[in-house]
Amino acid sequence: MAETFNCPKCGAPINYNGQEQGYHETIACPYCGESVIVPAELRQSPPVQKFDMDGSIRQDDVNNLISLEREALSTYSTAYQAPVVDAVTKAAGWSIGSCVVISLVTTIVPIIIFVVVFFAMGASFFSVFNGFFNSSSSSRVPIEEIATAATRPTSVLAIVVPTEADTPTPAIDTTATSQAQQNQATRTAQNSLAQQQRNWPVVLQEKFANDNLHWNTGVEKNALADEDVKISGNQYIWKFTSKDSMGSFTYPDMPVLKDMYVSADVQMTTSTQNSYDQAGIIFRNSADGQKFYFFGTNPDGSYYLQMYDGNAWNEMISLSQTDQLKPKQVNHIAVSMQGSQILLIVNNVVVDSFEDSQLSSGTAGLGLRLGAGGEDATVIFTNFSVRAPKK
Repeated sequence: MAETFNCPKCGAPINYNGQEQGYHETIACPYCGESVIVPAELRQSPPVQKFDMDGSIRQDDVNNLISLEREALSTYSTAYQAPVVDAVTKAAGWSIGSCVVISLVTTIVPIIIFVVVFFAMGASFFSVFNGFFNSSSSSRVPIEEIATAATRPTSVLAIVVPTEADTPTPAIDTTATSQAQQNQATRTAQNSLAQQQRNWPVVLQEKFANDNLHWNTGVEKNALADEDVKISGNQYIWKFTSKDSMGSFTYPDMPVLKDMYVSADVQMTTSTQNSYDQAGIIFRNSADGQKFYFFGTNPDGSYYLQMYDGNAWNEMISLSQTDQLKPKQVNHIAVSMQGSQILLIVNNVVVDSFEDSQLSSGTAGLGLRLGAGGEDATVIFTNFSVRAPKK
């Protein structure tokens, strides 16, 4: 029986007979031509749309499909296959074998076509209803609403998995590369300069065979440390037990210099792992011994550069690390100063540099600083030398 509903676009009445017209989700409005969704209650639903709440097809629907398939094949064989074979055989006078071949072809081909169409329709229906019963929502869709499922708008979240071609290639940091190349070029130039300064004429060479240059030696106990300092066996040996953070510095009899290259071999051991325990070289020491630069090293791999201005310590290069220092071994350290440029050298490799002109001349010597009280430290200096350019 024909039913009438209004076009949602133009409002015109549309007649729809589900029994005659069959199952349709949409029809064209005869007045405005717009594609209109047919109300769910007016449609003639096909039998394959019966689903259990778990999303599976009912067994009676499967049986109905199988029956429909068999009936279609039987109808085709009776109405089409037999008359065609009979007519062709009679007209051509073909042999029984030929007829058999024709019979097989006319039987198999339609079956293949039917199977393809059947599975295509089945996959289409299954994909629609499977989306409802396997959605992320925990709510269930009533059976009576399934017929209109295909017409409902759905929200789709697209998940894009990048392929190898889509994966961006990390960009090369050309700025960092350029900076690293510049640093390497600078360090190469500094090592070349240090090599030239290492060949300056020797001003002082101390093998510590005696105390002719009047280094500080002796045993002393004061408010800052217990000290035992001596020259013995070509070594300048310092033993300190600190009572507070403290420093001790000494320099030999030597001329005042502006530019100089100072080196010594140092071996240091302490009872603690305090990185601020440093032994090393003082240079451009003032006449009263109250102003100087100090390049300190610790065999744990740390070093720093400081200046004492007579009242306080000024940090120029903060505590830093280098793998050039050998733990618990003898390390050859050196410092060069030419004009305002200072190069810090460990085992014949420049590890750092600094520019400063506050102290323009002075003498050189050796020094020790301990970062805290209660530390036992032993430092052995050997092969102290001072070089300077020709005047």
